[in-house]
Amino acid sequence: MSNLNRSVYHFKPKAKSDEGLRARLKELASQHPKYGYLMLSSLLKSEGLVKNKKQTYRLYCEEKLPVRTKKNGKIHRQRVPLLLPSNVNERWSMDFVSVQLASHR
Repeated sequence: MSNLNRSVYHFKPKAKSDEGLRARLKELASQHPKYGYLMLSSLLKSEGLVKNKKQTYRLYCEEKLPVRTKKNGKIHRQRVPLLLPSNVNERWSMDFVSVQLASHR
């Protein structure tokens, strides 16, 4: 006890009740099923219930709500092999890595 400061020794943490916030989070999650915790966090922040997204994420995980991630929007196309040129000068290629200007830039 000799190494501790008196204010640290006598500190009593206050228990926070998140029941109202949890209920509102569940309500918003049921109203907007496609929203993840980030969108729900911004909705709760606009209502003044949360201060940051970490708190929302913690409650989101504790309530076992599904964490939604954005799906990859890439279009998958089949690769078509290039045809071999049959004549001279039919296909030209440029190597942009080794091209230099006259000023050596």
